Amino acid sequence: STRVDKLSFDIDGDEIYAYDYSKDSYKVGDGLYSIDKTYNLFSAKLGAIYRLTDTTNMYATIATANQAPTGSEIQSAQDQGISLDKSTNVNYEIGLKTRTENLSLDLAIYQNDVDDEIIKTTDADQNVIYDNAGKTRKRGLELNTVYRASDSLDIGGSYAYSNFKFVSFEEQTVYYPNPVIESRDGNYLPYIPKNQYSLFAALRLDNGFKARVTTKSWGSYYMDNANTQKYEG
Repeated sequence: STRVDKLSFDIDGDEIYAYDYSKDSYKVGDGLYSIDKTYNLFSAKLGAIYRLTDTTNMYATIATANQAPTGSEIQSAQDQGISLDKSTNVNYEIGLKTRTENLSLDLAIYQNDVDDEIIKTTDADQNVIYDNAGKTRKRGLELNTVYRASDSLDIGGSYAYSNFKFVSFEEQTVYYPNPVIESRDGNYLPYIPKNQYSLFAALRLDNGFKARVTTKSWGSYYMDNANTQKYEG
C-alpha cells in the first residue's frame, strides 16, 4: 500500500509576550511572525504472512514514512534561523501472532532507521529549540499477551525493549557569542526507557459491570542528548 499527503502551513501572528524559563517570568515577545512551509509526505508498506500452525502466524513487513514538524516546532526553529525538515524513516519488522481460545500473544522485533529526526534541545537561556538530527537507529522488541483465565477474567502483560541511538548528530550547545557544536554519535535518545513493563487484570460480569487494574513500570533513561543526566526509573 502507498499514500501521499501534502501538508501546508500558512500561519501569521503577533507574539506580544513570551515566557522566559531562565528568569521564570514573562518578557516582550518577538512581535510579528509568519510561517509558510509545505511538506510532501510519502508512505508505503509491503508485508507477507506465513501460517506456521492453525493458531500461529509469522509475518514480516518493510515500511517507509515521513513525519512533518508541528507549527510550534517550525516557529521555534525558525526563531533560531533553522529550517526544520521532515523526518524520513524505514521500518523493518518481523513477528509472531498467536490466537487460541484462551491465549492471545504478539511478539515483534524491529529496526527503524530515521533520517532528519526532529529532536528537542535548549539554548543557554533554556529556551526550547527544535532541530533535525542526522540519523537515528531504533531497535527494539515488543511482547504483548492476554490470557483468558475464565469467562469473566482476563490477565495479561506487556514488555518493551528499546535501544534507540543517534547514528550521526551534531548538536549546537552554544549559540552566542561563539557557537559550539558537539557530536552525539552513539548516544542514546533521551526520555526513552530501555525496559518497560506492564501487567493488568480485567473483570467482566454478566450484569455489565467492568473493572480493570493496570500497573506499569520502566527502567532508567537519559534526560539529555549528551547522556550526562540519567533518571534511574
